[in-house]
Amino acid sequence: MPPIVAEYQAPSTHFLLNHGPHVPVSVGGRGTVALLDSGSRYSYVDMDFAADLGAGREGRHTARGATGTDTYPAFNVSFHIPLLSMSLEPPIRGLPLREQEHFWRVIVGRDILKDYELTIDWRSGRIRLVGP
Repeated sequence: MPPIVAEYQAPSTHFLLNHGPHVPVSVGGRGTVALLDSGSRYSYVDMDFAADLGAGREGRHTARGATGTDTYPAFNVSFHIPLLSMSLEPPIRGLPLREQEHFWRVIVGRDILKDYELTIDWRSGRIRLVGP
């Protein structure tokens, strides 16, 4: 079976440089975009966004980052990346992204990115994922 190749264009190189590489996703049936974050071990959804979607809480998780360690809820919500024809099974870890003035409501981390070759052409704004 040939590998999946998803290639798309950032809205602008200015957007890419200011906000980072991203991919269209669907969380709880609602389309949005997610940051492709190779520095993040896991994928996350903003806690307020999950609440807006009516996602029920399903346990808790501990997040460790540059600014410390804390415990946050996880959510029973669907997480799908159409370009890659793949889904992440709930529960999805929650973080207070918007509360911390993060631009994104969703992060795709290494739990997904580990299976893909990610190429970013920062000059042209072209983002390419190649995987299984």
